[in-house]
Amino acid sequence: MGLKEFFEKVVEKRKRFKEMEDEARMQQRVQERMKPATQRELEMYLNEENERVMKKQLEYYKKKKKEEMWHGNIFKQPNIFGNEKSIFSQKSILSEKRAWS
Repeated sequence: MGLKEFFEKVVEKRKRFKEMEDEARMQQRVQERMKPATQRELEMYLNEENERVMKKQLEYYKKKKKEEMWHGNIFKQPNIFGNEKSIFSQKSILSEKRAWS
């Protein structure tokens, strides 16, 4: 199979996919137009409510993931340097009072 046949195959797949998308879109429009106006309006409000709920859930999970990333188990892992003390358990040298300060 040559390069030309490969590109022709890719173009043909894209055309078929585009046709299938157009057909699905038309079928959806026909189904929507067959519904009564009140049903369409009710579905619109229900969809808006579902989107708000999904948005809140998405924000919750994004915030949770971000918190896990920043405050996860990174400090509780074993010391990779062997017997040396962890830098997080050492006393800060900047907080000590010195005679010359």
